[in-house]
Amino acid sequence: TPVSLSTPIASGSFLDDDFSRLKDRFLGKDLFIGAATYSEVWRSGDRRPTRVSFAEVMLRANVWQGEIGFHAESGNSVVRYLDDQRRITQIWLSDAAAFHNLRTAIGPETPVVLWPLGYEDPAVWQLLETKGISSDSESIIEAPVAFLNHAVVEGSGPFSGLIFSAASGRRDVELDSEVNTVVEQSYPSIPRPHRIGLFGDAGDSGRLALTFKGLGSQRVLGQLQEMLDDRGLKATFFLSTRDLLENPESVDRLVASGHIIATQVQPLPSLGLVTEFINKTANNITQHLLAHQHGRRTIFVENPSRYGQIPGDKAVLQQLQDLQADGYVPVYANLAAPYGRFEQDVYLNRVREAAFARPVNVMSFVLSPDNDPATLLLLPGVLDQLKDEGFLIEPLTQMAAVKPDAAMFTVGPDRTARDNLTYKFMRISWISIQNTIFLLALIVALRSPIYLVLALARRAKYPINPEYTPPVTVIIPAYNEARVIERSVRSVLESDYPDFEIIVVDDGSTDNTAEVVCEQFRSNPRVSLWAGDNHGKWFAEVLGFGFSHAPIVVILDADTLIDKNAIRTLVQPFKDERVGAVAGTVEIGNRDNFLTACQTIEYMYTQNVIRRAYEVFDGIIVVPGAIGAWRVEAVQKAGGAAGDTITEDADLTIAVHRAGYKVAYQPEARSYTEAPSSVRAFLRQRLRWSFGMFQVSWKHRRSIREGLPVGIFSMVDAVWYGLITSLIYPFVDMILLFGSAYLIYGFATEGFVSLSAIPFKVSMAFLLLAIVDFVNVMAAFLFSGRFELRLFLLVPLLRFGYRQLLYISSIRSIWRALLGRQSNWNKLKRSGTAKIRG
Repeated sequence: TPVSLSTPIASGSFLDDDFSRLKDRFLGKDLFIGAATYSEVWRSGDRRPTRVSFAEVMLRANVWQGEIGFHAESGNSVVRYLDDQRRITQIWLSDAAAFHNLRTAIGPETPVVLWPLGYEDPAVWQLLETKGISSDSESIIEAPVAFLNHAVVEGSGPFSGLIFSAASGRRDVELDSEVNTVVEQSYPSIPRPHRIGLFGDAGDSGRLALTFKGLGSQRVLGQLQEMLDDRGLKATFFLSTRDLLENPESVDRLVASGHIIATQVQPLPSLGLVTEFINKTANNITQHLLAHQHGRRTIFVENPSRYGQIPGDKAVLQQLQDLQADGYVPVYANLAAPYGRFEQDVYLNRVREAAFARPVNVMSFVLSPDNDPATLLLLPGVLDQLKDEGFLIEPLTQMAAVKPDAAMFTVGPDRTARDNLTYKFMRISWISIQNTIFLLALIVALRSPIYLVLALARRAKYPINPEYTPPVTVIIPAYNEARVIERSVRSVLESDYPDFEIIVVDDGSTDNTAEVVCEQFRSNPRVSLWAGDNHGKWFAEVLGFGFSHAPIVVILDADTLIDKNAIRTLVQPFKDERVGAVAGTVEIGNRDNFLTACQTIEYMYTQNVIRRAYEVFDGIIVVPGAIGAWRVEAVQKAGGAAGDTITEDADLTIAVHRAGYKVAYQPEARSYTEAPSSVRAFLRQRLRWSFGMFQVSWKHRRSIREGLPVGIFSMVDAVWYGLITSLIYPFVDMILLFGSAYLIYGFATEGFVSLSAIPFKVSMAFLLLAIVDFVNVMAAFLFSGRFELRLFLLVPLLRFGYRQLLYISSIRSIWRALLGRQSNWNKLKRSGTAKIRG
């Protein structure tokens, strides 16, 4: 049909003459008018037109420099140009102007549906929301036209060529004010959609390329390479940064055999500077690593499209454009073999069907430790069958018409010491950190039930004997404790124990601690005060032991409050002459904020579970300064309290073990201490504890050689396990923080969540640790005989802030130990807010 016989899609004469009769015929019935959204291309010599979208019409007008006019009689726009075969082409458009004229003719009360979707002028959607008023329609039609969500694909083949990005355009219209219809339209600038060019389908049909994703195990890779060499086949291997880091020798062998190395590319999850920078940096690192290790770079990269060869979203479209602008050639494998075992005949049928549809196709097989056996088993039969049927298995470079040396071009050596160190660290971290994190999580998960079993196995061995009441001296070392010392002494005086005395040792306080004790307890014969110069808490304890005449000494911190039955409970294990010290239970007496509540949970677990478990194998490592009892004879044999560590209670506890005595635990002997309520005070306290434990473990390292459980098990577990985890677990936090930020950013900008942002093993490790936390706290509640819902609900938050403070304290203590810097009391300011809790 000659072009002159081409007709508009919806002419004005139809609207004027036929629509009124159609409306009368369906009077009283629901009537919907379907508005055509497509455009029709008429070429000279063709019998029928071709339907195209509005976006493609604009692309053709750009490419062939078409003239866009307006046919006033029909109310349609029309494009005319000469195509690449010098044939006259005419396109009738169903654009926003034609749609406006349709709406005007049928009236705003008649519903309109669009058909088909995806072909329409973008302005049509805005026109649908108006009431057909002339001024509204004119401003909408004349607004800039942009095809940000449109892409036109040209050509065919597995390779994506150069992409032309979209460009906005503008049009002017003239409306007849009397009848409210468009009578003239022009395009001062023609809009342009994204244009994707595919290539690689030139030549004979039945051509196949062989590609692999990953390297798999070295053993299987060697067998695979031998199988390919026997058949004279050259394959392309799409590798990740991890593949290159783990197996540089395997990559060298593949390159030496003439195989092509390409790189894997992760789909861009969302548009934005952050995600684009991360994705581009990751690809650059992979390419730089390939050049660093093997002196080459590659132009082939994996097509990042998620839903086939054509981009399914704007982010991947932008990513493809960036890759090609940087000189890369994205490759799409349309014949990916199923993961694992698959039916050979089914896959061969897929290959045959694809060969009939397009002349060039790309097969892809996944190489991984899990999938290698299936690949090695089925691949030889697939390749031999295809060869027997006449298919040509060619290198990817041949299909792309690229020489192998150009596909993997040589670059100059750039192996700087900095790069060597960087990639060595990356290899260690990339390969090991996730596995190490997961391993540590497993160790914690296994360590926890061991302690739970031991804690359950513990049995109370020292029942209360009302008749056993040996003389006891309660020593309270004090340094600037004027605000709390009175309450502490009074809580001891209220004890139901018959035979005890209290010695307050003022270690050179600069406040009125001594005056408070004298004023409040001058007339009480059970209370005595000894004051001297400041030498440290250990020296105050030594003085207290020297002034005591009792066989048993109970040491309390000056801010501590104790239960009435605490002393009676503490002395019971001393009926056994082998017991040299007894630990009580310290509880937090000031739960006034998040930090003190977290410390409450920590105290409950470490004492009600860990300390119970330690007692089973005689491995209690600390008799706390807040409540603990000592056999004076055992302390003397152990050498007494010493000042060469800053955690004198742990030092003396292990010394008593090494002197041949046992250390017991009486959970019912409770004291209530004031915990740090500010982050600064907490960090100071934990720095002292952590650094002091390093000192103690080094001082008593021979306890391991001596075969003492407190050295072999407790000290190694409490000190060195804590050291290792404090160095490793921050990596978990950084990975989770980065991954979470990436997820939130992607969701906020594009509504897309990339589940790969947080590595699977790290996610599982974190989940495992959270479950362990819940189990441990439930066990602590069980052993303590009470349940607090508020604390239980707080458990998930322990790993968001509180654990990080513990890591910081450990790392600071490690740094101090490396520098050889000592510490002092790190005296905390007391506020007197501790309370005895029933």
